[in-house]
Amino acid sequence: MSLPPEQDSDSIGEALDRAFDHLGVYWTGGWPPRRSHSRLWLRWAVSSAAACAAGIAALFIPWLAPLHRQQVTVTVPVASNPALPHNVRKLLQTFAARHMVVQSMAPVYASYPVVSPSAHSVNLSGNYTIAGVSGTELSLVVGQNYQPQNGVLFAGNRPVLSFRVGLNDGLAAVQRIQPAGAPKPLAGKWWVGGTSQLNSFTAAGPLVYASHRGYWTVITGLAPARWNPPPTGPGAVETATIAGLPAMATHALLVEEGSSGVSQGFVSDNQGRSWKSWAIGHVTFSHLVAMYHQYWATVNGSLRESTNGSTWTTILGVNHARWKVQDFAVNPQDPNMLVASLVPVAGSGIGPVLVTANGGQSWSQIPNFPNLGVAPNDLAVLSNGDIAALVPLAKPVLVEYHQMGQSWQIIPVPRQAMGLGTGQLTAAPNGNLVYAAPGGDIYLWSGGPHAWHVIVPPVEAPLNSNSASPLEAIGNNQIMAGYQSGWYYFSFPPSALKS
Repeated sequence: MSLPPEQDSDSIGEALDRAFDHLGVYWTGGWPPRRSHSRLWLRWAVSSAAACAAGIAALFIPWLAPLHRQQVTVTVPVASNPALPHNVRKLLQTFAARHMVVQSMAPVYASYPVVSPSAHSVNLSGNYTIAGVSGTELSLVVGQNYQPQNGVLFAGNRPVLSFRVGLNDGLAAVQRIQPAGAPKPLAGKWWVGGTSQLNSFTAAGPLVYASHRGYWTVITGLAPARWNPPPTGPGAVETATIAGLPAMATHALLVEEGSSGVSQGFVSDNQGRSWKSWAIGHVTFSHLVAMYHQYWATVNGSLRESTNGSTWTTILGVNHARWKVQDFAVNPQDPNMLVASLVPVAGSGIGPVLVTANGGQSWSQIPNFPNLGVAPNDLAVLSNGDIAALVPLAKPVLVEYHQMGQSWQIIPVPRQAMGLGTGQLTAAPNGNLVYAAPGGDIYLWSGGPHAWHVIVPPVEAPLNSNSASPLEAIGNNQIMAGYQSGWYYFSFPPSALKS
């Protein structure tokens, strides 16, 4: 039995080949496939594969550029960089763009729970001159009908200019991004807290809760840490995370995770002298935050809260098949205000940054997040309600949202010659931002004089080490930082920021 001509795998393959030939995309090899009337299942498999390929081609045809036959291998068709739509090329002509290469293209999602992208972020390398500013990389948001919307120009991996595009493909607004200048050394002193590498650390009033691998401790004053085994017994736990409630310092939550991935929770109201267990199960429990009278955590990609540490309520639930909470932060002056960033579970993409003012009863999107080509992965909320985010580029970039002006500011962070990763971000009660950079240095961004100050790691920390973690601002003039060699406190006088 043979297939009808319109369903025959040879006919479909030839039609698909002609369609690609018309576009200038070719591959070589043995097409049409070898006939084998005795293997009908193979015919249907080839036919299905060709149909799928035709569907994929229909999706990507508008972005495909012509290829020469010798550019493509026999078994794996390779397409060149996507051809830029007319509206994008028209805009780039005004930028005196030369030697352009499309590096990547990631979907941008306007709002949750919408799962289809409203735009795409296209990253290009080349030479560009925009409003008299030169750069070598460009991140451009292209919306519906290939209409450019906004972008950021980079020079040497440092953002130098942001802009918005008008309806007539002209520049509607341009903002130059000034470098913050060389960071000033911050005069202060390091104090050794302990020689163990920490998993977690929380200051709760006069008590400090910390965990090291599967062990935990409560520190009072300058007394040395006394490490306690997990409630389930020594050797039963690989990692432990602990947090204490600042408003009720004797209340603590301990989460243990074993090698099998099963987590178990424990709560205490007497500084850990006794624990009451509660089951968690096979879930991803991360980013535990304790503030005022309650806890927050990311559980299986959703944001949840708890007032007793054992009963949890979802305040930002997501479609787990498509989304997850990348990071969240709580306003230290108002626990009803939280901010969270979402990212797609599968593939790349830039999700929305959401904010709530009523403890999660309703969420709204913060508009006009700067298009840097990547979603933020570390958030902080300042005491005045402003929001800061760390964007994990090859050299990270800090962005800050000002509530009064309802606008974003891009702040280049200081660079280190060595060190991998993106670092960690936290905020002091007075609004200063503390950034732990790859390589070990810690930088403080002072909102008053708008300048960076650098804190050199303690002498015990190895040079070019990982970024400090955990990292926490204890009050306005003290920072706790963990390194491989242990954890330390850095204290400095308020006058040091004015020098």
